[in-house]
Amino acid sequence: MVNKGEWIIKCDNCQKEYDIAKDAPARLEEVYGEKRLVLEFRPECPYCNTYNSRIAVKR
Repeated sequence: MVNKGEWIIKCDNCQKEYDIAKDAPARLEEVYGEKRLVLEFRPECPYCNTYNSRIAVKR
């Protein structure tokens, strides 16, 4: 089980960081040689409504 509280999304547009929804489907994957949380769907920024990358970053 993945602890989504350890991960955030950084908006590609406004650069603000926001939490991942607890019910968002996601899985850990190897991305560029590192374990990353990859969301099933592109998250929408709550600040500027831009759809962002599905790859989350550690806090």
